[in-house]
Amino acid sequence: MSSWRKYTFGVLVGLAIAVVAPAQAKELPAPIGKAIITLSGVLENTNQGNLGVVDWDLVQQLGMHELNTTTAFDKGMQKFRGVLVRDVLKYFGIKASTIRAIALDDYAIDIPVEDFYKYDVLIAFELNGKRLRVRDKGPAWIVYPRDAHKGLQDKMFDDRWVWQLIRVETK
Repeated sequence: MSSWRKYTFGVLVGLAIAVVAPAQAKELPAPIGKAIITLSGVLENTNQGNLGVVDWDLVQQLGMHELNTTTAFDKGMQKFRGVLVRDVLKYFGIKASTIRAIALDDYAIDIPVEDFYKYDVLIAFELNGKRLRVRDKGPAWIVYPRDAHKGLQDKMFDDRWVWQLIRVETK
């Protein structure tokens, strides 16, 4: 076989391998602190083996947002602080159409990812200026801006307010 043909053959084999080989997840900086939420499933980017781990340092890196809204569970206006769910999805390269949010007590619900791009949904870590603890629905709570959108006051959305959130699986 001529040099040119060997070269062409090598290039074609290389391209075929690149197209057929599964993409490797991009390894992000490892978490420094204790895991608050663990993400699993199909993640383009990971920071602990094949998982995505959200710790307090990552929360600070992504940036906290504030949301004032009422809830179906408390009286009056509440002030939540946390990260936008879509920022977490982007950070870990999650392109799923649905996630499964799982609480400490194993409550689980499937949530369409489109919710997080349509609305400013938070993973809240603070309520009324205080860090959420397990006894106050923490350490993390999925919170919808229900007062900003009348349709979010439907029970279907109330069921998606997962408190004591500890795990997210992509579907």
